[in-house]
Amino acid sequence: MFTAFKDQFPNILMLVEIILILPLATATVERGFSAMKRVKNDWRSCLETDILNMLLRITVNGCSFDVYDPLRAIQHQWISGQRARRPDFTRNT
Repeated sequence: MFTAFKDQFPNILMLVEIILILPLATATVERGFSAMKRVKNDWRSCLETDILNMLLRITVNGCSFDVYDPLRAIQHQWISGQRARRPDFTRNT
């Protein structure tokens, strides 16, 4: 259909294509607003846009707690940064 009438009705066919792509429900948007309400509460209302965006992406697209292994994140946090973490602590490796 799109190729047969492409030359005669280019604007109408573009409109039809956009309508076919639009979601029929707003459940995804509502889940996003609920996630933002959980992330950005009264205690964390001054989050920067970048941090809020990252936290929302993790909340919406992240894996469950059963699957997540925090060891890699803990090791990265331990060795990165401009100053030493807990300088009096000696690790037993």
